[in-house]
Amino acid sequence: MTSKKDRKQIIRTLIHRNKELNALREINFIRGSTDNLEILLSKIIRVILKYVKIKGVFALIYRPKIKKLELKATNLTQDLNEEFSNVITRIGYDTIQNYSPIIINRTRKHPTLRKYGIKNLISLPLMVYDGTVGCFITVNKNSVFTKQDLNLLTGIASQSASMLKEIKLTRNLEEKDKKVSHLYKLLYRKEGIKAITDPLTNIYNKGHFVETLEQYIKDKNMKFSLILFDVDFFKNYNDSFGHQAGDKLLKDVAVTVVRETREQDKVCRYGGEEFAVLLPDTELEEAIILAERMRQSIENLYNLNKGNRIITASFGVAQYELGESKENFVNKADKLLYKSKTLGRNRVMPPIKVRGFFG
Repeated sequence: MTSKKDRKQIIRTLIHRNKELNALREINFIRGSTDNLEILLSKIIRVILKYVKIKGVFALIYRPKIKKLELKATNLTQDLNEEFSNVITRIGYDTIQNYSPIIINRTRKHPTLRKYGIKNLISLPLMVYDGTVGCFITVNKNSVFTKQDLNLLTGIASQSASMLKEIKLTRNLEEKDKKVSHLYKLLYRKEGIKAITDPLTNIYNKGHFVETLEQYIKDKNMKFSLILFDVDFFKNYNDSFGHQAGDKLLKDVAVTVVRETREQDKVCRYGGEEFAVLLPDTELEEAIILAERMRQSIENLYNLNKGNRIITASFGVAQYELGESKENFVNKADKLLYKSKTLGRNRVMPPIKVRGFFG
């Protein structure tokens, strides 16, 4: 038969176990409520303060990459001076390095702690399977910390450590996902640019020209014009100076034409030595003036004093008319280009109309 003293002890044990279970239930309820580290730690601190009558709790998190222990949350509202912060951090380092709690009751032998009014203290490592993620430091219980306090706080620390590890793993995965996603975007963009770019001249290719033209035609409010041109006697140039010189010429022509155009204009290699320039929001007369500038720039491309490489180009210019088919529109500019060649090359068709004094 149990004595009255034993029965009291059993009741105290049951009350303490019930307190532990309630505390752990509340900690478990917090799990998954947020992925914000500071908010999660503040919630855990509130649970600790509810079940252990103490004045202060400090949550420190270890950052292995920089080998630093950082104070992330506390219930104390006043600013902590540097010396006190260093004291708390040193205790935290001792805790995580030894993988065991530190209990200090009646801090007479610790003048630095007494200086800041700390009478008793428990520091608990936040242990996980591969080390520690940080520690909790609790200070100033009205009486000394007991074995029951240690058991309760150890249970809270264990539950908290696994939650913090989950957040850390989630954040690491999110960072990796972001990096992978960024790399995919770069790759997609690179491959996308490659798909619409002519590899020799680095301007748009014919496929992109056709796709853009179809988009312009679908937009009923879009006014646009087209310049088609090709380099005169390009085959003769290739035969005289070689294919490498011919390739360089096409590159130089592309650079020259791009320099004359706006950012929104689409300069494309149409095929061989032929080029196409789509001009959004451009009237026919503006397109003809631009084509003439291009013609002059190509003619002046190579310095004639250094060789006999006379380069010219022939141009056809057309404006889109509403309801016109893609094929008819391109053929219209192509026929004008052909007319330019039959009339002697190195010219723009239709030519610029010179207005008289009265219009």
